[in-house]
Amino acid sequence: MRIGFNILLMICVLGCFGSTHAACPNITKYDFANATYEIRSARLLASKPIRFRARLQSGSFDESHPPEFLAYRYARLKSVRFGDLTKDGKAEAVIAVEYGTNSASFFLTNYFVFGCSRNGRIRLLGSIEQDRLDARSSEILHESIREAAYIANGILYIRHRAGGFRPSPIYIETFRYKLLAGKLECMAAPCSSRMMMNRWQLNFPKNLAIVG
Repeated sequence: MRIGFNILLMICVLGCFGSTHAACPNITKYDFANATYEIRSARLLASKPIRFRARLQSGSFDESHPPEFLAYRYARLKSVRFGDLTKDGKAEAVIAVEYGTNSASFFLTNYFVFGCSRNGRIRLLGSIEQDRLDARSSEILHESIREAAYIANGILYIRHRAGGFRPSPIYIETFRYKLLAGKLECMAAPCSSRMMMNRWQLNFPKNLAIVG
C-alpha cells in the first residue's frame, strides 16, 4: 500500500512540475531591465579587450569607482523588442545594450536574443557584438539608432548610423540575421543595405511591443 502511495505521489509531483514549467512563459513579461549581460568587445580599454558583466538595475549599470575617477565602465538598456524569430509561433526577445566608458568618445551596442528552452526557462539564443557588424560593413559604424533592433518575418534587423564622421553620419545601415542551426547568421550577401540619412524614416511594424 505504501509503495502504491509513493508512486501516486511521484506522479502528482511530476504532473505539477510539468504544468508549471513545460509551457513556455510569456517572455514579454520578463524584466530585462533588471538582468545581467555579458559585455564583450575586441576594442581595447586600458590595453585589454573589453570584458565585463553588467548587472542592470532599472536599465542601468555603472562600475563602482571613486568619485574623482571618470573612466568607469557603464551599460544602458537601449531597447527591448519582441517577435517570432524561430517561426514556432512563440515570441523571442532582442535586447540592445549600449556600453562604453563615460569618458570615451565612442558608444558601442551589443545585441542579445532570448527565447524559451524546452524546460520552459528563458535562455540566451545568441548574441551579436558591434565588432561583428563592423567587420560586415565597408563604412565606419557609429552609434545604433534609438530603436536599433527588431524582429519581423523570422528575420532580425539591426540598424546603425554609418559613414561620414561623428556626429554627422551619412547613412542608416541595416543588417539582417537569421537563427540557423542554433546560431545567429548573417543572411546571404550582401548582409546589409544602406539608406541616405535624409531619406530614412523610422518604420517599425506596429505589432511589435516596445519595453523600456
